[in-house]
Amino acid sequence: MVLNFKERENLKDYESEKYIEEKLILLNKGKSYGQVLFLAGGSGSGKGFAINNFLEGSKFRIRDVDEVKKGILQLSKLNKLYPELKNFELNNPEDVYKLHQFVKDAGIMDKRLNNLLKDVKSDRLPNILFDMTFKDIRDLHNFLPKLLMVGYEPKNIHIVWVLTNYELAKKRNEFRGKMPGGRMTAPEIVLNTARGAAVTMFRIIQHGPPNGINGAIHVVLGNDKNIIYHVNSKGEKLDGERDPVTGKRIRPIVVKSFAYIRVKEEFWKGSKKMDFGDDFAKAEAKAWKTVWSAGHGVSSINDNPSVKELVSMLKKEFTEAIKSQNNYLKFEENKY
Repeated sequence: MVLNFKERENLKDYESEKYIEEKLILLNKGKSYGQVLFLAGGSGSGKGFAINNFLEGSKFRIRDVDEVKKGILQLSKLNKLYPELKNFELNNPEDVYKLHQFVKDAGIMDKRLNNLLKDVKSDRLPNILFDMTFKDIRDLHNFLPKLLMVGYEPKNIHIVWVLTNYELAKKRNEFRGKMPGGRMTAPEIVLNTARGAAVTMFRIIQHGPPNGINGAIHVVLGNDKNIIYHVNSKGEKLDGERDPVTGKRIRPIVVKSFAYIRVKEEFWKGSKKMDFGDDFAKAEAKAWKTVWSAGHGVSSINDNPSVKELVSMLKKEFTEAIKSQNNYLKFEENKY
């Protein structure tokens, strides 16, 4: 069969789209309903880039506090709401910090989520993406109960962390602030959010996610060297390069490939499932009735001391902890 020019072009587009889709992170095989994604990463890490190029962002209702800030400033400049914010600028780090506190103190993100969830149907739950730093795990615990209450299942709640070198995040933040209408965060906040996200995600990778999350957990390697772009006919990378003066894109962004780690598969694939044995299985083993657990810390136990040895060790560790805390308090008191 001989294809005409238009048919050949359509085939190229199809193959290109298919190839790109294979490179996307497809959560639960790319389902359009019932999925929740917590997207973690410090300021300047490239979460927005990940939404547009690594994830199926168009399938999600995105809860992005930065977009909310922009909307609030637009309303204030139109003299419709929030007159106290009228002179704030997003490229002023001090204004950005004050605006962030304003949104947090007013509970605006909570109210917006409540409005989204109040009329949802449990068999047609919308996909929701939370663009967060993950600096404070309490933000996660604030959203989870509401999501579970309306019918989202733990297996459909996922985490993706965009891990980016701090120096690169700082440069991206500075460049973003120089763009017309761009937003710039204070350098110390870039550092604190990067550090906070790393601490939170390290705990999750070590010990598993909080109760209520049992979906996919991925780490996207967000440094430039981990992203491969297609090239045009001139051999130029289609990396979305911008004009340094106008800020407009000189070339589009077409990602060919990127690097990420499936945490559950790579880090927990060696974990053992509990074997109840044939007798328990036949007796329909039930938690806290016929089967009792040793608790969440059981996986960290690697010895089997006698009761006497265990009590002696606990007593020694407790005494050392009290002494250490007492010395620390004395040190802090002397500082002031």
